[in-house]
Amino acid sequence: MTNPDIHELAIKAIISVNSAIRNISLYPLTSAAAAAVSSIDSAFKAVKEILEHGETLIFAEHENQLLVCGESITREEHKKLQLSSLLELMLNLEIKNISFTQGLEKSEFTTFLEIISTDSEDDQKIERIKKIITERKFPHILIDQKVYISVDSKHRHSPSDTQEISLPDAFFPMLQTLDHILDSEGKAKISFYMAASIAKRDEDFLLNILTRKMNGNFGTLLFDNLMDVVEEEKFEKLVFKIKQIVKTNKEKNTEPGSDENDLLQILRDMIRSPKGAQLQLRIQNKKAREQLEKKKNAPRLRNGLDSILSDSNESFKDPEVMAYLPEAIEQLYAHKQNKAAEKFIDRLGDGLLNNDQLIRQYVSNAVSQLIDKLPYGLQIEVVKRLAYNLADWLKIEKSTSPVYEKLCIHLKDMAQIMLRKNQFAECNHILDAFHYICQKEERLGEKFKITAQDIMADIPDKTIIKTLIDDFLADDTEKRKHATHTLIRLGSATAETIMEQLKNSDNRYERARVLKLLTEIGPVAAQYVEHHLKIGNPWYYTRNLILLIGKIGDKSHIKTLMPFLKYKDIRVRRECLFTICAIGEDQGEKIILNALPDAEDRFKIDIVKMLGRIKSQKAVPQLIKLLESESLEDLQESICVSLGYIGSPRAVPVLKSFIEQKKGDKEAKNRTVKNAAEKAIEMIEKNQ
Repeated sequence: MTNPDIHELAIKAIISVNSAIRNISLYPLTSAAAAAVSSIDSAFKAVKEILEHGETLIFAEHENQLLVCGESITREEHKKLQLSSLLELMLNLEIKNISFTQGLEKSEFTTFLEIISTDSEDDQKIERIKKIITERKFPHILIDQKVYISVDSKHRHSPSDTQEISLPDAFFPMLQTLDHILDSEGKAKISFYMAASIAKRDEDFLLNILTRKMNGNFGTLLFDNLMDVVEEEKFEKLVFKIKQIVKTNKEKNTEPGSDENDLLQILRDMIRSPKGAQLQLRIQNKKAREQLEKKKNAPRLRNGLDSILSDSNESFKDPEVMAYLPEAIEQLYAHKQNKAAEKFIDRLGDGLLNNDQLIRQYVSNAVSQLIDKLPYGLQIEVVKRLAYNLADWLKIEKSTSPVYEKLCIHLKDMAQIMLRKNQFAECNHILDAFHYICQKEERLGEKFKITAQDIMADIPDKTIIKTLIDDFLADDTEKRKHATHTLIRLGSATAETIMEQLKNSDNRYERARVLKLLTEIGPVAAQYVEHHLKIGNPWYYTRNLILLIGKIGDKSHIKTLMPFLKYKDIRVRRECLFTICAIGEDQGEKIILNALPDAEDRFKIDIVKMLGRIKSQKAVPQLIKLLESESLEDLQESICVSLGYIGSPRAVPVLKSFIEQKKGDKEAKNRTVKNAAEKAIEMIEKNQ
């Protein structure tokens, strides 16, 4: 039988085995359920068909991918729920491979399936299964044996393919299938067990399931059962998360689509459920208590608000006044009293920069709560109004918190809006704040730096970067000035695009401008420059990259530079020589000394001159030897000059001997070399 035939039979066997495991978990064998018995028969038959052809059936997990008989399955096969479920089961039980071998009997096969048919959340049973598996109680079912995997490139799929295959994606097609094949009793029973299993999953998984409509009778039963069994605390969090999604969609879209309508209906159904009714009652009771408390405290709260408007800072320290302030501002907006609301917002801006850290804490909390309460359009207005003060507040805060991170995100969103509107000057104050934090991590702490770096990386998208580059290259001086500042501040987030501009530009003035920009961006751009150096490029671009490394790199880049000392174009070799000496410290001197013997004559002269400039004492023996053996006058002259700069007395006897050799030589070139040697002796003796 050919490999494709075996592969196809193996896929069918997986589906049958997985179906048997699922049915056993739903209908225990003690109940003699027909579905379980029938599925075991089908699975055993499918496995035996492969074994009868002299093959061993092997299912293996490799890097979160399912392999069948040594080959990875295709993307289309992986999308089938049965295959994803088997992979998930193996991962839960920490099984790397399962091998079914010849001689397998139905009783052994049935026992094995009954043991592994467990809920993935049942930790005790999982441990029991692992123990049984470890003890090797199945003579013809081998677990985690060493197998050799040969993956055909035609079947291999990329990691990104695997990431696209998730249980929620396969979940809804499965619901439709179950709705068609199950009778009423089966739907009721299976939906109950499924709901109990799903309810144990984390909130993100549940949110993924609940935000998509469950169609059909089975879907309705599953939804109702899920509402019954999910924990109250988890249910409450899910309701509020879905409410927030609905609210955001409503604010951003004028015309709701079918997905938004489905989500709204799901939310209504959740609220109408018994748990939803209890939640509504708790919310109403809480609001009633809060209203009663507000009525009692109304005079004091009003006085606190008046105090804030009168430029007093005392009420900023009052927890109750500050807790009420966001709601008061929201009500002012609701009643179209925008000017009054803005006065309070301006005072909050003042409070953000107060010297008292407690005041800053209360005020930043109030700002965060206010933004959350307002519709999207007003959120943008408030953040823009507070942007300058918020940016300065970031620089003086001494501890991070959820509020700090949330306000960072609001500023990031505002920076994006400003950049898309070409408001670079307004945006740069925000960018300056994040840049400051990135540079001052020793004082502020590593967490501040990580937060700021993440924000800066998220701000620019392709459209924003293109606009910035266009303005940077524009003739308008003011535009160019602001775009340059913004690009420098965004640093590594824009460096790759700037590198491409440098590579593709055929205008040398433009290239010079881009080189200056990358130099001002500084060390954060060095990794991108180094990456471009490692791939093939035209000589002039390579030279510019090496020039950049010399300005923004350090000795850690020396290893990348060394091959360019043998580059075919001498202009690149020269730039590499200068850069290695500029950033290499002691390491640089050693590298160019090692490069000297094998260098061709023109480049030898450059190396010799560089050794003189850096006054390399270590080079003296090698230069003396070279002077005695070389006949090229230009090189001899350069050696003499460099020995003079280095100033080592060891060179004097050789230089004098060299002068004696040149006496009486009338040729102009030799006279030049003789003069260089005499001048070198003079310099050495003068410095002693």
